[in-house]
Amino acid sequence: MNVNEVVTGVVVSHNTKDLLHMAITSVRKHHPKMKIIVVDGSDENDPCCTYIKGLADVNTRVFHVKNNIGHGKGLCLGIKYVTTPYLLVFDSDIE
Repeated sequence: MNVNEVVTGVVVSHNTKDLLHMAITSVRKHHPKMKIIVVDGSDENDPCCTYIKGLADVNTRVFHVKNNIGHGKGLCLGIKYVTTPYLLVFDSDIE
C-alpha cells in the first residue's frame, strides 16, 4: 500500500509559521507526495498567511478562512475535502 495514494494529512494553523513549516517539512521528508490539506485562520498581515499560500501545489490544498475558526471547526472543514480512504490529523507543532 502506497501511503501517498491512500492517506491525506489535515492540519489547522493560526499564526504559527515556524511551527507549521517544521511540521510540513517533517511530513514531506518521509512522504513527499502525500496529499495535505492546510486550513489556515491566520491574520492576513501575519507571515504565516503568506507562507501557507505559497504551499499550495498539486499535493497541498490550502484553505484560508477569514478568521480563527478554531481547531475543531478547522479540522471539520479540512476533513470534508479528504478523498482518500484514510486521513492523518496532525497539529502544526509536530515534528
